[in-house]
Amino acid sequence: MILFDYPEKEIRHKVLEMKNKFLSGNVQLEKLIMKLSIGPKYVNKSYYVLLFVNNHKMYNLDYKIGEKVDYIIIDTNSFSFNKNSTLLGDKIMSLDLYKNICEKATKNKDIIKPKLDYQYYYYHCVETGFKNLLKVLNNNISDLL
Repeated sequence: MILFDYPEKEIRHKVLEMKNKFLSGNVQLEKLIMKLSIGPKYVNKSYYVLLFVNNHKMYNLDYKIGEKVDYIIIDTNSFSFNKNSTLLGDKIMSLDLYKNICEKATKNKDIIKPKLDYQYYYYHCVETGFKNLLKVLNNNISDLL
């Protein structure tokens, strides 16, 4: 069977390769960056954005309405704005803050470098989207995810 003009075997191989890269944490930082828009009603409508803004204020990063912020998802077991939190707003870290902490961690071994949450990326960005797409084409391939 040919899907997207590629043999099924090749698609199957690429799907497994992508899955293994995410689950092993072997994805470049640049490929994981997302954008967050700070909207005028973020206080009421998006609790995770409010958490993000308040968490970053602790580090003297004050984002204004209308700003678009590059961010990543961190593993809260390695770094947490709020201890033992699993909330999305506590998992989101601006790229600027991440790079700043990483730079300080190279100079000071007491500073713990935040780790990226590859499980989150895999589940939310890869598995859910690709699984639905591939299921339409071939259920056997979507089951690989």
